[in-house]
Amino acid sequence: MLKVQRQQKIIDYLKNHEFARVEDLVLLTDASEITVRRDIIELHDKGKLKKVHGGAQSVDQEWVNTDIDVETRILENIDIKKEIAKRASALVQDNMIVYLDAGSTVGEMIPLLKGKKIIVYTHGVHHVTRLVRHGIECHLVGGDVKPATLACVGVECIQALSHYKFDLAFLGTNAVDPDFGFSTPDVNEAAVKRKIIEQAHDAYCLVDHSKFYKISKVSFADGDALKIITDIKPEGADTSFIFA
Repeated sequence: MLKVQRQQKIIDYLKNHEFARVEDLVLLTDASEITVRRDIIELHDKGKLKKVHGGAQSVDQEWVNTDIDVETRILENIDIKKEIAKRASALVQDNMIVYLDAGSTVGEMIPLLKGKKIIVYTHGVHHVTRLVRHGIECHLVGGDVKPATLACVGVECIQALSHYKFDLAFLGTNAVDPDFGFSTPDVNEAAVKRKIIEQAHDAYCLVDHSKFYKISKVSFADGDALKIITDIKPEGADTSFIFA
């Protein structure tokens, strides 16, 4: 296979996949690992793809600049979300004060917390009904309600958070990148997330594999500031992130 054909095959593959490992591209092109790595570097320099730890990513999928409405997010990748939520819920012990971010993956923890003697705080309006339904003591941290995510944000929310301390906090993110960290499209939600992390003894981020090596508008934490709970750990990610 000619070099130009091989590189085009890599580009075409990345248009349909969020991330490709080096070994995936070796199998795809039937080239050596050294050759594939050289192709990745060359295509990265030309702006055709993004070179990331362990492989490559399409430049078309790098930015996450809009919030998906909460009804849609709840239904996306539901099995993966439940798997991640199960791992996160196992960390919660009786007598803890726990913070749940407004994200849909974090929300899947709620049924799994039933029966635990805990107190839950959240700024996710849609979480409250589920918490009450499952008999979990909860407190809504109020503020201005953002319609798309049904999350409370703003100065009032941040001021309220400053009065509490949490044993554990579980957050969601729109994107995570080794250089840009954890990020979200909304500056107000980013401010709330920063405050949650500040008030928590231990903070975790629930991230499915599709969000790695992506960037959104506003960073709310460095890449090594949160312990990550995920479904599939990207190759080479141990050098950039901390996993629970």
